[in-house]
Amino acid sequence: MSEVIADELLKRDTSLEVSLYLYDPHGRKQPMDYIRFFEEFAARTPRVAAHETSPPSTPGPDHKVQQQVFVSYSHKDKVWLKRLQDMLQPLVKQGTISLWSDTEIKPGSQWREEIERALRSARAAVLLVSPHFLASDFIARHELPPLLNKARNQGTHILWVCVSACLYKESELASYQSAHDFAQPLDKLRPAKRNEVLVQICQNIKEVLNQ
Repeated sequence: MSEVIADELLKRDTSLEVSLYLYDPHGRKQPMDYIRFFEEFAARTPRVAAHETSPPSTPGPDHKVQQQVFVSYSHKDKVWLKRLQDMLQPLVKQGTISLWSDTEIKPGSQWREEIERALRSARAAVLLVSPHFLASDFIARHELPPLLNKARNQGTHILWVCVSACLYKESELASYQSAHDFAQPLDKLRPAKRNEVLVQICQNIKEVLNQ
């Protein structure tokens, strides 16, 4: 029995309470018999060294802290989400950023809770702005308010990308930094120039996260 108790102690991170009940059906045991039993039991039980708790590790100077970037977009602009995701992949693979959009939501998940959790974790948000984006009731009610509130109260960085010409000046976004020259909507650019602008956008995202 003593070996069993010792094994259990070694497996646990917390204390183990053990109760022993001695059965004497004929009443022949004397008090000294019980004391002698416990002395022998204690002598046979292996000593279990106290578990040493290592102090929590702290990131070294070269350790990269992954920062979540929330991407808000209209599903009608999904092609632009894919282009941004592709351009940001080197930063994702380095572990510099974690990119989140609603494409991360698995079938059957509580999608609203998933979005709210991602919004709370976001260090920065990239908004793919277009007429579709500004027309979206869901974005206007459920994504923009918490993002802009985090920007005001917690310093979350808001960067918006002009995907297509739109009335962004008539929205709250006019007060926030554009990730590129908003006079050049992405859908008006030739592929080579568009890639240059996407590189600039990704560099701007990296810079604000390093602030």
